[in-house]
Amino acid sequence: MRDYEMMIIIDPDLDDETKRKTVEKIESIIKEKGGEVKERIDWGMRKFAYPVKKKEEGHYYILKFSTPGDAPLDIRKELRLVREIFRLMIIKEENVTSTRKRRA
Repeated sequence: MRDYEMMIIIDPDLDDETKRKTVEKIESIIKEKGGEVKERIDWGMRKFAYPVKKKEEGHYYILKFSTPGDAPLDIRKELRLVREIFRLMIIKEENVTSTRKRRA
């Protein structure tokens, strides 16, 4: 099992309940692929550098998880079908600098 970090941006116009269900759906997809979610970080609303889907901001989340080697590709394929997600990025944890440093 390898450690990964996923950053997702969700539609800011959704209500809190829908955002929560979307993140839970993502976590369930990770678990279906044999993974384990270790941490969920809610970064909140942030402005984009440029408009994405005609929106100026989005709700950011970071999920830290472990999963078998080829599972991130399958996870990414499934998450592309989730309409509430604007963008997503999955990287290996060893290539990540501390999340706490990025928050400042």
